[in-house]
Amino acid sequence: MKIIISESQYRQIIESEKKISDKKLKMYKDTIDELGLELAGHVLSKGLWEFIEMGLVEHYNEYLDLDGTPIKTLGNLKSVDGSVDLRNTSIEDLGNLTSIENDLFLMFIPTIKSLGNLKSVGGDLYLNNCENLTSLGNLNKVGGNLYLRNTPISRTMSKYDIKKKIKVRGEILI
Repeated sequence: MKIIISESQYRQIIESEKKISDKKLKMYKDTIDELGLELAGHVLSKGLWEFIEMGLVEHYNEYLDLDGTPIKTLGNLKSVDGSVDLRNTSIEDLGNLTSIENDLFLMFIPTIKSLGNLKSVGGDLYLNNCENLTSLGNLNKVGGNLYLRNTPISRTMSKYDIKKKIKVRGEILI
């Protein structure tokens, strides 16, 4: 059976769904503010990655282990005071992320094309085998080693070119 609706009816349905979605996001945010991320996750049966993807987390102050989660974006997350592990994910973009205090693990991620807004990584930056990574985005500082083996960047940029753009304290491995 087919149901035919007008364009205005369709818009009403979409607006109604958005209002419900906005209310749900506000409820999640209020719960996180009241209980903290970990307890809110248990109460709401949500993983940390889901809160991040929804844009509800702007700062994380410890090791962010997202290895093996279905996360696609880091949403509104701006900074992490620890390392970030995105191995075995289908991450497509780093959202608003600008800084990571320690290491970033992004190896073997075919879905990432750019580091986007990321400006600094305090430790090592592992990008090996990111077969579609063509841009380092806004990156200007790596406090440790920069691993770029088997990436399009390793085939198009020399170590010298990379050093002109990015301050790397450790080694550049291409």
